[in-house]
Amino acid sequence: MILVGSGAGYGGLHGMGVYCGVKAFDLCFGEGLWAEMRHVGVDVLNLILGRTDTPAHRRIAEVNGRSFDNTGMASAEDVARTGLEQLPRGPTHNWGQTNDVAGYAPNSPDDRRARIMAIEQLTAADLGCAHISVGPMQMPPQFNPLGYPHWSLKDDPAYARELNAVLTDRGVSISLGEGFAVRPGVAMRERGAEMDMMAELGTRWLGAPGSGLRIGGEFYSIDAKNTLGSLNPSVISTYTTNPDLYTYNVTAPQFAALLATSTNGAALATQQPASNFAIIVDTRTTNLNAAKIEGIDFHLFWDKDLSNGHLGMGVSGTLQTKAFITNGGVSSDQLGRGSPKFFATTFVGWEQGRVSARMTVNISGRFRDGAVNNVGIVEDVRQFVVANLNLGYNFKDSDGPLDGTSFRAIVDNLFEATPQTIKRVNTNNLSYNNFTLGRVIKLGLSKKF
Repeated sequence: MILVGSGAGYGGLHGMGVYCGVKAFDLCFGEGLWAEMRHVGVDVLNLILGRTDTPAHRRIAEVNGRSFDNTGMASAEDVARTGLEQLPRGPTHNWGQTNDVAGYAPNSPDDRRARIMAIEQLTAADLGCAHISVGPMQMPPQFNPLGYPHWSLKDDPAYARELNAVLTDRGVSISLGEGFAVRPGVAMRERGAEMDMMAELGTRWLGAPGSGLRIGGEFYSIDAKNTLGSLNPSVISTYTTNPDLYTYNVTAPQFAALLATSTNGAALATQQPASNFAIIVDTRTTNLNAAKIEGIDFHLFWDKDLSNGHLGMGVSGTLQTKAFITNGGVSSDQLGRGSPKFFATTFVGWEQGRVSARMTVNISGRFRDGAVNNVGIVEDVRQFVVANLNLGYNFKDSDGPLDGTSFRAIVDNLFEATPQTIKRVNTNNLSYNNFTLGRVIKLGLSKKF
């Protein structure tokens, strides 16, 4: 997979803000795909181009009445050949440069690759996590879409000993042992050896969900202070909320003191005297924002083994109860404004032998729009509901070449729900609320060897 990009993705340019932003997204998206897909043998490359001799480039010159000069330009044929040559060396290649040179980019492709791989290798300890959960073996194939290699603490005692040594060395403990679901026909006494193995790893608790009803909820309270944000002098109330950042009737000593704190103060002093300023606003302080957010996360799940298969259903979501935001020195209640205070996901799933089906419904609640429409009115954004369908068939425990093969058919936005649009005068605000690509049908195939 080759994503053709541009050096404009490495930084913004005058008159090309949208173009630069799109190319920056492509760059990061491509590197993310490379990180995910390389584990399953798929090559991904960002091919970052400079000036290239293309029919479109020639047409632009013709429309603008300019003669076309392809001196120093790359040919389309050379670009295509280089892309194919560099494809196994992703995630990024800058046209006309070797991968160990930064050139017009802030860092080289080799450095970008090394950063991605270093992040992949971060452990729980590196991320400041002192407790993890783990099961005795790898999850079934349907929970391993990227095809990571098989592993088992149960069947590989040496692997279990190695894990125990690493946990001790890094100061990380297993707080929860997973994979011990209680179901009809499953004798837990037969899993005694696995439980002993988890105990030897220092596991304090085993998660043993069973058929039936499970209900839970958590209250959260986030008090973020000194977050990124500078003063907005266009808001009159900041004159009183942040008076220390305003200087009125500037005197020569005050002006000199302000310039002394600026790296280019000496140059500014030669350009403008203090008498030219009635007011100076200091916007260098960039930790003025804050947020006080509270709410409740909840979940309710039920499942049961039936004579014709296993049935499960549930709902999970969040209800925000407080959203008091300080932005640019101005504090306001933003609960239910600009985004919903209620989100929920519901599902119903059924599995019988090799066949499985699951319907998921995502619900975003109503809220007040974050900006005015074309006639200056703030509209209400209606509830947005999207349904997704997932069907699967697994040739498990079968003889022949299809053994271990799984087929999947996924339909996102089954009923083609359409986001609400709002007419705008100011194009800085999006005209739509919520997001969907429309109905998307995806087919998948995986094989376990």
